[in-house]
Amino acid sequence: MQQQFKLGPLFYGVFAVFNKMKLVMSLIVFASLNATIVVADPCRADGSECYDPDYGTAVTTNFNNQYHYVFVGAHPDDELLLYPSMKNYCAEDNAYCAMIIGSRGKSGCPARTAPEDCGNERAEELRASARYLEADVWLYDLPSGEEDIAPYNSAGIKAAFNLGAERLGYDDMVDFLKTKFRALKTPSSILHIITLNPDHGSTQHPEHMVMGSLVSEAVDQLSREMSIYKIFVESILKFSEPTPSLPRPPPYLSKSNANSPICVNGADLLTVTNTHLTNFEAFNYGYNEIYKGQKFHAGDNFPVPSAYEFCYEFK
Repeated sequence: MQQQFKLGPLFYGVFAVFNKMKLVMSLIVFASLNATIVVADPCRADGSECYDPDYGTAVTTNFNNQYHYVFVGAHPDDELLLYPSMKNYCAEDNAYCAMIIGSRGKSGCPARTAPEDCGNERAEELRASARYLEADVWLYDLPSGEEDIAPYNSAGIKAAFNLGAERLGYDDMVDFLKTKFRALKTPSSILHIITLNPDHGSTQHPEHMVMGSLVSEAVDQLSREMSIYKIFVESILKFSEPTPSLPRPPPYLSKSNANSPICVNGADLLTVTNTHLTNFEAFNYGYNEIYKGQKFHAGDNFPVPSAYEFCYEFK
């Protein structure tokens, strides 16, 4: 009998918004859950790599949830664009969630910040993010920024990531990602791998684009052996130019990135769970309260929740 699978509830909530658009996707039902299978959460088995937000038995139990969502980014804060959905379905709806972050982003702080201090600050912000979202997180120290990577272009970044993976004992970055994804998949779970769009990285950041491309390649290879899905995440502002008296929109909320087919509006309440929060409020908390050390890049958020859309592209 052929096994069949479906996408998880995180994306049913998104689909519900677009019923009027009559979006058609081929969703298959997973039908072989007759027995409960308990598998150890790898985050708790490998403290040297993984930060455990320490929610006790609740998080450990979540690993046995049927739906697993894993975000892969190049730096701490790359997950911000996924905040509404992760807060909705990970923190409140008991799906298992994890983040794999490739570097500490040691060059992503104000100019006078020492690289190690910057990396430590961003690692602490990531831990706070994990606590807010109730997600496991693996943080690595791959090369990042023009100080670590030369030439600083797609080929140079890919070579630097591969070298970093080799130093960790893997053949290359794709082998590294495939190994992590296998560890985060149980026999009964459906694995959703989420990353920034490799075509533009949501910010045109070259490391985002390279990481997205490597993630896409790893998922494509694993799709021959397991139930695994690939989702690109990005966000947009729904107007062509900001009002002059208001702050400029952050660069990752760009109308040029409006190519995702499924979006939720910032002013709408989180679906299914957490109905006291809007999509924008979840995102804005991460931006202003958790990753406030990164606000120097773009300043204050554009203060019009209905202008935001948080978008997902299924590949």
